Amino acid sequence: MRSWLASQRGWEIEPEWIVPVYGITSALATAMRAFTGEGDGIVGLDPCYHMYWEAVELSSRRRVSSPMLFDGERYSIDWPDLEAKLAAPENKLLVFCNPHNPTGKVFSRGELERIAELAGKYGVVVFNDEIFAECVYPGVEMPTFGQLLGCSARVITAVSLGKWLSFTGTNQANLIIPDAETRERFRARRDREFYGSMNPMLRPAYRASNTTPSPASSA
Repeated sequence: MRSWLASQRGWEIEPEWIVPVYGITSALATAMRAFTGEGDGIVGLDPCYHMYWEAVELSSRRRVSSPMLFDGERYSIDWPDLEAKLAAPENKLLVFCNPHNPTGKVFSRGELERIAELAGKYGVVVFNDEIFAECVYPGVEMPTFGQLLGCSARVITAVSLGKWLSFTGTNQANLIIPDAETRERFRARRDREFYGSMNPMLRPAYRASNTTPSPASSA
């Protein structure tokens, strides 16, 4: 995990930041229960992956949509609308996906910096899904919140072998949570919901994903 993120995304993480979970959507539901209450608003950029909104509704939270702008070719964030949604005190969490599902948009470092600034300003937790992070064209920069200097936002980054290495359905993912208080609050909620252990079949898969093949073996 650490070597993969370092080599593929240029993100150096600490071992204690890693929190195993059973899957990204279920982890989002756990995060909502850890950091929000029933009736609180969960902000998402629309169009939005439908399972996020299902998790919001099943958790008795409110769906708060911030529609993205579309010029016929590209999607962009409606910044005044997003800030208004994040500024509302009843909206406690932003669910974010980069690259975006379903549009495929890869958010720039500047866009991430502005989101982090707004989330920090209004005390909103960011649940950042990066399951598609390796699914980008060669030469496309795929920045992550963890690489931003001076980021004061509480960011939970979800990563998985699911899309890139076709392990969808194994019900295992990892969250990267640098902030200690946020990490322990999430972990306590996860454990109360009966978290057992990692799927043993995933252990060799993770080891293999962190092994760089030699030129001879990759021929």
